[in-house]
Amino acid sequence: MAACEDEEPARGVKAREAPSKDGKAVGASLRRSAFVSLPAWLMECFCCRHRAEKSRERLGTSRSPNFAGTGGFFSSKIATAADKTPPIREETQMKSRSLTVLALAAGLLAASQAMAQQAAPPAPPDLNAIPDKMPFNIPFGTAISMERAQALVKAAVDEATKRGWAMNVAVVDPNGDLIAFGRMDGAQLASVPISQHKARVAARYRRPTKAFEDAVQKFGFNYILTLDDVIASRGGIPLVEGGKIIGAIGCSGGTGSQDEATCTAAASTINK
Repeated sequence: MAACEDEEPARGVKAREAPSKDGKAVGASLRRSAFVSLPAWLMECFCCRHRAEKSRERLGTSRSPNFAGTGGFFSSKIATAADKTPPIREETQMKSRSLTVLALAAGLLAASQAMAQQAAPPAPPDLNAIPDKMPFNIPFGTAISMERAQALVKAAVDEATKRGWAMNVAVVDPNGDLIAFGRMDGAQLASVPISQHKARVAARYRRPTKAFEDAVQKFGFNYILTLDDVIASRGGIPLVEGGKIIGAIGCSGGTGSQDEATCTAAASTINK
């Protein structure tokens, strides 16, 4: 049996030949004898593995799962364990990815719920409630003059021109009858009567036409559409001076928000 290069030669043999002076020495001698009596293939495995480790230390290399030449039994067992390691690592990675995905999904769900709560529409008013005062109870006053009505049309046209919009602008008296009107070049023809309709409704109902739009769009009060001459589209604003309605202005030709912005710029010269 060949001895390992870095082991003392025939250490086990020397231990067996050492004289035994007492019982402890005899026991140690028996253990050494048992070491010597190990099978040759097992000793060869230990020796080869030891030589391989020493060789790696001298070359400065780290250990790797290459078990070639280290003996049959131990090398096959360790190699089998090494082969089983990658699936375990892959399973761990899959679990980690799954946990990450679940965490992200939970975060997105919480964010969407928070946004849904913020975007929740206001509660509709109770139609069965009886208010103490009349809503929009503004008294009618003397009708706006033609000169001031034309000045309002010009103010609305200037605002629309500044923004690059082509608008139809109508100014009416408290009864909703037309006093002044302006149609910009290129304005939508269908919006000519719509602008007058918005002004007329704002004057007669004493409220901005946006109030009807909100009632239908936000609260679903579709019965509003059954009221006489109602138009549920923003862009009609009453003209109030001295606490009394002197007329109204209506704009049409763009989107509802564009119509409203144009009319608001003109009405603000009177509504303080």
